[in-house]
Amino acid sequence: MILCLSILEAHSLASYLDGNFLSFGMDAGGGDVMESVSNLATSTKEEQTYKLEQSAFENALSQLKSNRNQTINTLQGIVQQLLGTDPTSSALNHLVAQINDLAKNPNSKDLMSNLNTSLQTYQDYLNGMISSYESQNQQIIQEAQAKLKVYEAKVSSYTAQNQAILQKAIHNFNTYNTQIQQTFKALGIECAKVMGANSPTCTGLSPKDLDYTFPKNFPTKITDFTPSQTIQALQSLGAQLDKSIKVVSENAQAINNANQEIAQKGVEEMKMLLQAKTQDITQALNNVMGLSLIISNAFHNAWVNYANGKLYGIDNASEGSYTYKGTTYDNFVNNSWNCVLKQIVDSDPNSSYTGFQASNCSLVGIGAAKLPPQFKALGLNLYNMWNTLFNVQEMQAKIPAIMNSNCAPGNGVGGASWHNCGNTPSLQTMQNDMTKFFNFMNGYVGSVSFNGNFANSEVYTKLEGYLDTGNLSDAKQLVQGYQQAAKNMISTFQDNPVWIMSIVPNGSPTSDVPDASKNVKDCWSSQFAGANFPQINTNTGKPYTMCGYSSWARSILVGYFGFGKSTATSIEQAISTALGPVNTAIQNAINATKAYKNYKPPQAFSVPNPTFQPQVPTPTSPSAPLISTNATPLPQLKKPTIPLISFSTSNFRSSSSLRLGMHVSGGYQKYFSPFLGIAYYGYLAYRYAYMARFIRNSDLTDLNRYTLGFGANLLSNFYTKISKRRFGSARIRAYGMFGGLLGTFNIYGAHFLHDKAQMRTGFNVDAVAGLQMRVDRYKWSMGVRIPIIQKAQSIPLDNGENLEILENYKHPQFFLNFTTIF
Repeated sequence: MILCLSILEAHSLASYLDGNFLSFGMDAGGGDVMESVSNLATSTKEEQTYKLEQSAFENALSQLKSNRNQTINTLQGIVQQLLGTDPTSSALNHLVAQINDLAKNPNSKDLMSNLNTSLQTYQDYLNGMISSYESQNQQIIQEAQAKLKVYEAKVSSYTAQNQAILQKAIHNFNTYNTQIQQTFKALGIECAKVMGANSPTCTGLSPKDLDYTFPKNFPTKITDFTPSQTIQALQSLGAQLDKSIKVVSENAQAINNANQEIAQKGVEEMKMLLQAKTQDITQALNNVMGLSLIISNAFHNAWVNYANGKLYGIDNASEGSYTYKGTTYDNFVNNSWNCVLKQIVDSDPNSSYTGFQASNCSLVGIGAAKLPPQFKALGLNLYNMWNTLFNVQEMQAKIPAIMNSNCAPGNGVGGASWHNCGNTPSLQTMQNDMTKFFNFMNGYVGSVSFNGNFANSEVYTKLEGYLDTGNLSDAKQLVQGYQQAAKNMISTFQDNPVWIMSIVPNGSPTSDVPDASKNVKDCWSSQFAGANFPQINTNTGKPYTMCGYSSWARSILVGYFGFGKSTATSIEQAISTALGPVNTAIQNAINATKAYKNYKPPQAFSVPNPTFQPQVPTPTSPSAPLISTNATPLPQLKKPTIPLISFSTSNFRSSSSLRLGMHVSGGYQKYFSPFLGIAYYGYLAYRYAYMARFIRNSDLTDLNRYTLGFGANLLSNFYTKISKRRFGSARIRAYGMFGGLLGTFNIYGAHFLHDKAQMRTGFNVDAVAGLQMRVDRYKWSMGVRIPIIQKAQSIPLDNGENLEILENYKHPQFFLNFTTIF
């Protein structure tokens, strides 16, 4: 709920930053322009005369043919090398046939017919063509040689893979045989009788024993095997492995019978260990429960003997109403001092006590019980401690009020005022609440079935978990903490007992007065009236007494829920005595848990599954490389043409310009928190480009740009202070930054002295970023706009030049804004 209120409050504050806004600003920035200048040639070239140079042409043609034939011969040699690498390759044989056919018919696949012409061309042009042609053929040869090297490497890798597969197959075969031998030995089965004499399954296989499985003409080293020999060896190994698997499978029943006996033995042993663990954990928990019963019985006896009055020969629960001087009191027990219970009902971090609590409750002596350090180290809190003794949530629900004893009586002659009890309900309600409190406690703690709440507590759950996982240190630490918690709870009720009272309003506290009230007379009629309670009155130094009068409470004492010093000492001694068997039981439970966890059942032997598959793997052989079967086709030489005379050339000169402008924008800003928001707005701007050189050299008088756009910004404040005023608007101080995008539609207008104005239009998107400062309703911001899309606008000038206007990231525009927020 607190988080929700914080979020709502932050949203409420953020709303002071929202509103419509209107901005005015100025901007400035650089903008490049380019001048395009056209020139005419100042001189012409004489038409050159071309002569036919047949000899140069024929010589060039002869060189081209010679290089072509030489390339074909080289390719034939490379293909022969490939064929020697793998003679069985059909792809390589086909490649050789193509090369041979090309050598026999050199004109079949080129453009020779197009070269039979007597056109004369420039010698340098022919030389260039020859050089280019030779380079292309040389590249074909180099590519073929490179592919040859790659193919040779692949063939070598392919052979090495086959040999590695064979070596791994032998290793896996021996591994499988070792598993079989171990299984036979463990189960008392003789391998040679099952698998046969000299079987590799029983003796193992090494490279020196290859003659047993492989043909005798094989090399003695696997690295010398050819690919076909390697595949033959793999096939032989597969057959031997099939035989081994078959024989072992036929004897699987004997193996399974032996395994069943081993498995049954392991199950019985595990069952016994689990039973011992369960019994010891149960015993340890019962011993700790016995410790908790010492504590709960002490509180039960304290209630029955002192609070309900059994030790004094009375039964407070059976007393009825009484009337005094015309006022009827519904119950005999109608007042109490139960402030000691405040720490209990307020201990639950997940729920809060909703009953009435007097504001003048205070404890003496030890005060509120302290959380043992052992509990704190294990992640427990005061609620977990008190919940071992009482059902805290039930007490929260059924105890209607926590009061000082001066609250319920009200004002009276000779009595204290109850104004310091806090926002109290009516006197009748408070008296009835004290009666309800007494009746609940009498039916809960005073019940013969009351045995505390340890079995339902987090302490019990943690202890059970520690025992189940064998965590001895935390289990002992938890029990030590529980012992200290018991002492702390008893000491708390020793120094601050609950007092059970009956109100004597404006009357006599003793029975010898003729007009004494009925409750006083009934109390003093007991033979134990005036007997001492085990609690000393610090004001008088004397013990409180049964039926004794308290002027502070304007009531007589009829009951006491707490402990005297001697009783508390006896309880603590009983707890210490019980700790010995508790620690022993915990140690036994931990030992049983560890024995169960560390138990390793006898090993069962199953029929081994071979990791080597008898199927022969087929490595992928490398495919023959694709090598060009032809030299570069002879080039078709261009016919010489007379070159045309060219007079045009162009160049560009750039010049920088300065752009000045002003703009106005309006929109709305919305903050989601005092530090984050968005704004969207419309934008209208005017800019003037200052270009002195162009204005001097042409009739251009000015260049203007008009912009209409729409944008959105993300607003981020790194400092925000909002002060609410009782009257008027809030005081606001905010500093931050912003960033976003602005879509623009631009209109360029160029005016000339003796010509019509020209206009150009275009769209762009600007990136916007900057800093902002806000004071109350006013905001100042400065930043930059950068065009994202590169644009160019061209405007012709009267002097034959062109004016190129550029928009890109190199031409940012810096601005300063003043904003009013409504």
